[in-house]
Amino acid sequence: MVTAVADPITDPVADAIDKVLAEHRPIRVRPNCPITDAYLTALTEHHEGIWLETDREELIISGATADNVPGISGDLSRQVSTSRIEDILSQTRGHDGGYHPPGWEARIPDISWISAARIAEFAPAGAPKPAYWPIAPEFVIEVRSRNDSLPSQQEKMVGWTTHGVLLGLLVDPTNHNVHIYRNGQEQQILHRPAQVSCEPEMPGLTLDFARIWLIADA
Repeated sequence: MVTAVADPITDPVADAIDKVLAEHRPIRVRPNCPITDAYLTALTEHHEGIWLETDREELIISGATADNVPGISGDLSRQVSTSRIEDILSQTRGHDGGYHPPGWEARIPDISWISAARIAEFAPAGAPKPAYWPIAPEFVIEVRSRNDSLPSQQEKMVGWTTHGVLLGLLVDPTNHNVHIYRNGQEQQILHRPAQVSCEPEMPGLTLDFARIWLIADA
């Protein structure tokens, strides 16, 4: 991952965004101002095709990758959405779904599912919602791209489960592994599984990974 150095004369964030959009790889940059939720929201509204996360007072700016991650994320999102269709007020979210749980960083998982009960904790029915929801979802899936280091993705998954996620899956298409995370438990690693059960946290949800490996190997 490239680190952009802030320049007091130019706007380091705007320069980093241009590089992300051109080179299809994430960049870290330290802005010239405090990173607030309002600042993240404004940046997102003014720059299409980017996703913003935070890490120790730095921005992590990402965009569409040039590998097979979008196809994998799209298929998994469809599977989760289909299985949850009876939960009318719950939401399955993709890169438009940011979260900023108390005491942690602002994050955007590749796929998340959050129940109506959790949504109601910070936004009663009909109330406007911020760009980054101040809570963690129950379930997240992260798909590792070729530009992501495995240790950094594993650290991110531990952060998710430490701050409220009940079940997290880290999909590693390159090595054909699925890392399973639950709070307070050792991670479980499955090599090229045909299916992955998400119970008991997600009742009735079993993901078809035979399809995912076909996409990964295409």
